[in-house]
Amino acid sequence: MSKISTKKQKNILAYSLNRNLAKDATFKNVFIPDALKQVPLFNKKIKTAIEHTIMCIHGLDDFHTNVNRDNLEIYLGRATASTITKRWAKHEADRQHEYGMVLFKSEAEFVNNLEEIAIRIIKTLKNRNQLCVYDLSNDKSGSNGRKPKDEQAVVYLTWKRIDRSKDWEKPGKDDINEVAKSVFDQVKLKFSVSKNQIVNGLQPLKSPQVSKRKIDRFKD
Repeated sequence: MSKISTKKQKNILAYSLNRNLAKDATFKNVFIPDALKQVPLFNKKIKTAIEHTIMCIHGLDDFHTNVNRDNLEIYLGRATASTITKRWAKHEADRQHEYGMVLFKSEAEFVNNLEEIAIRIIKTLKNRNQLCVYDLSNDKSGSNGRKPKDEQAVVYLTWKRIDRSKDWEKPGKDDINEVAKSVFDQVKLKFSVSKNQIVNGLQPLKSPQVSKRKIDRFKD
């Protein structure tokens, strides 16, 4: 069984969506360049991308005061540096999401695979009552949006606080193997991925209080 990565990584930046992003020069000219410098690049590193995404979601516990992860509705999507403004503004308007963060970068040819695997993992956990946030607001199981052409892509998360919570069960070893098998069966004919890559990427689920990334508020 592979170990969870302990390599030192920079903190992830979160941005408040409660502003007019389309006219926000700071968002385009400061936050996006800074966020892209902070996050790792994943292409074929499926295990590490899964692991990193889970640890960023776990990190939301420390980001908010008096709000736990099970009080949050999240959305996982992809964009590019030139389209993320429109995407996040839409989430703020249509879903009333309050914050956004870039999780990682990926070349355009790999981003669909990484995003879809992550969404299917979250939806599978949700269906098993083992999702540690209140809900995932993605409408579809697959990837969202048009495939980027030449520009480097990013996978991102937006979220909002909910004034209610839910009971959920922390996955154990057998649960992780079952989740990995379910997701692998869903994507094995589409992507080059092994069940072990998914199993190894899901290991942070066993220790959410320890396996987390530090999320910082962007200060302009």
